[in-house]
Amino acid sequence: MISEKRAKIAEREIKIHDIKEDIRRLEAKRELIGKEIEQKKKEIDHLERQNTIDKETLKPLGERERPVGHKYPTNNIAHVDSQVARVARNSADDVSRSTDSKSKVVSSSRSKRVEVTAGGNYDVNQIVNLYNQMPQEKTISNRSSIKQLLSQYNVVGFSCQNYEKRVNSPDLPPVFVESKSPVNGDFWAFPVNERADNNGYYVFPNKYIAYEEYRHTAGAYGYAFNSNYSVMDGKVYKVIQSSRPAIFVKTGVNWALKWKGILQLS
Repeated sequence: MISEKRAKIAEREIKIHDIKEDIRRLEAKRELIGKEIEQKKKEIDHLERQNTIDKETLKPLGERERPVGHKYPTNNIAHVDSQVARVARNSADDVSRSTDSKSKVVSSSRSKRVEVTAGGNYDVNQIVNLYNQMPQEKTISNRSSIKQLLSQYNVVGFSCQNYEKRVNSPDLPPVFVESKSPVNGDFWAFPVNERADNNGYYVFPNKYIAYEEYRHTAGAYGYAFNSNYSVMDGKVYKVIQSSRPAIFVKTGVNWALKWKGILQLS
């Protein structure tokens, strides 16, 4: 029950992200009517209220300091686990302390801490930005800082185990297996939150593996993400940007896709 509720929370946060992106694009084009903006905002408020209620019900009764349904400010970290709050406050400082300025994953001028919501989840928009701002190529100078960043957020790497069978049977459901190191996985899974019992993950492709037909089909990238990739073109893309991550839930050793992500390839 708790796992299903947390998956729903993560799915709603992705939907909130999509709605906000819709608002941004429509405002940029100056084609958005006032009523449409209000409707989008009402949808966001509705989803946030649902998340607030579910997050509050996940807490032990003794920790429910306010009535169920009360909407906490999104930047209030007083009600989250101390470990999550510490990660949220220190994440930017940890990155900026890199000794080699050329190897910083995110420059100090652009670095922003990854906030947590009242329920302890990482802010999905900032996780997406963190991924997109990583260097496009892995070099000797930035290799250690990339590894440090993945370690800082407890990123888990995993790959499609039955890729050889899927070459000839593309309709065969992929089976995913965790890799020894995140840098070796085809997929990078950022925990939705830092709780010890977390089993929800924001998932992206390994940024340093070229996106090609083999990865798209047998490797299950196409299974987990929508993108501008076309098998007919047969192109190889080396630049991967994310509009939203996929949502996976891990139960034991099994990884289950709950929500497809969106990528832009170039």
